[in-house]
Amino acid sequence: MFDGKPWAVEHGATIPAAVARAAHYAATKGRQGVTRPGDLKVAATPSASQGVRIGTGSATILNQQAPGESYQGLARTFTDVNVTVNGSARTDLVIGRIIDPDFAPWQPSDVPDGVNGPYWRPYVVPGVSSSTTKASDVVSYSAVELARIAVPASGNITNGMITDLRRVTNVDRERHVSSVLPTDTRFTAPPANGRVWFPFVNELIFCPEWATRAQIVVTVSSLLFDSGVYQGRIRAEYGWNGTTVTSLNTEDAGLDSPAARNRQTIMMATEVAIPEEFRGEFHYLRTGTITNGGITGRAVADDWTTIGVDVEFVGAAA
Repeated sequence: MFDGKPWAVEHGATIPAAVARAAHYAATKGRQGVTRPGDLKVAATPSASQGVRIGTGSATILNQQAPGESYQGLARTFTDVNVTVNGSARTDLVIGRIIDPDFAPWQPSDVPDGVNGPYWRPYVVPGVSSSTTKASDVVSYSAVELARIAVPASGNITNGMITDLRRVTNVDRERHVSSVLPTDTRFTAPPANGRVWFPFVNELIFCPEWATRAQIVVTVSSLLFDSGVYQGRIRAEYGWNGTTVTSLNTEDAGLDSPAARNRQTIMMATEVAIPEEFRGEFHYLRTGTITNGGITGRAVADDWTTIGVDVEFVGAAA
């Protein structure tokens, strides 16, 4: 049977909460998690204690008893939550849970005030598996996972004991893809020169204001080795815009060629956290190469060489 009061009609109709939950489920594409990267982050309390502090923010919580529905929980101020330290080490799970008397196991008596609730509360589930990552692994009701705590046998809770389990409901993503063709022939430098900009890539790429992480992939195809044995290292560097953190770098990729003339394809990649000072600004992506000591050969970027640049920014929980 069709529900006779859809979202949203006027003329005095009272829209059922289930319809609102279905609308929220559709808007968030059936996903669960915090709204913004910094929302509801769990950390040790500022003063050492046997407890944690949950930050402000909001979250989407799937209705575990009614598929196709979601709740939205909000925390306008931080919340301190006690963690029981009782002489035995264990793992606890910090969640935000929905207390809805329309669904088991809740009863109207579980909510102190029918008007003001609370219907949304923080809770620490004690004694879970150390590999637990989801609230639904340990509770049957509607709840969102926030963090896992390795509770010590004694002492206070520290940030090193807390594993962040938050996910962003609708993750923002922005991707920059380009190809760079050398405008002239470039060569690696002797070992004494240290790291040099080779092959020359100088892409100016905007870092979105909401980005918390970046996935960087740079591929140099048809790199020429034409003059004896060559060994060295190459990496991609994103930054170089006067920030305190000079650049975010991939790991070094090895360059290793025999004496015979040949061409190779080299890939550099990393997944890194974005410092706050990088956000909302343009930064340069460059490639830096070091030639190993004692090497007299060279690598060459010429008109056969292509450099592919692929940088994806992600607004993940942070």
